[in-house]
Parts: sequence; C-alpha cells; structure tokens
Amino acid sequence: MKLRFTSRAYRDVDETTGFYRQKSLRVAGEFLLAIDGAGIAIKANPLACPKVSTALRRHVMNRFPYGLYYRVTPDEIIVVAVMHAKRDPRVWRDRE
Repeated sequence: MKLRFTSRAYRDVDETTGFYRQKSLRVAGEFLLAIDGAGIAIKANPLACPKVSTALRRHVMNRFPYGLYYRVTPDEIIVVAVMHAKRDPRVWRDRE
C-alpha cells in the first residue's frame, strides 16, 4: 500500500527538522530516519495503531515525542500531521 504525506504533514516534518537542525545536525538526521522508520512500520501494518478519532490513527515515535496522524483508505495511507505529543489536539483534528 502506498504511503503519502499531505503538504501540511511535510511542512510539519520540515519545521521540526529545522528546529532540531538548530540544536544538532546529527539529531535532525536521526529525526528524519525516525520518520522513515515510522512510515515503514505504518505500511507494514496500517491498522495496528490506535484510532484517535473516527478517521485518524496515530503512530507514536519511539525516540522523539511526535506522532504521525494518518488515515487509511482502500488505495493508500495518508499522513495528515506529524505533531509533538504536547500540542493541542485541535490542530490535527482540523486536518481530518
């Protein structure tokens, strides 16, 4: 099954990578690798992560306090947000 990030989810990744890049290039690279790993895990078993709303599921990353919020359709998996665990949930709910 295909995994696709929306433009807003890509912006989330870019902004977070920029934040980590200011601290450490190594950590920024590790964050991107963790995003890739999360995508692989989601593709391997898209229904394994718990639902956080009627349409969205959340994959919680191990090393970083971020979650990938995604929806599963018959044709693809669509990541709509990559958000810090402490952010207001209304942000990702607006992306459903």
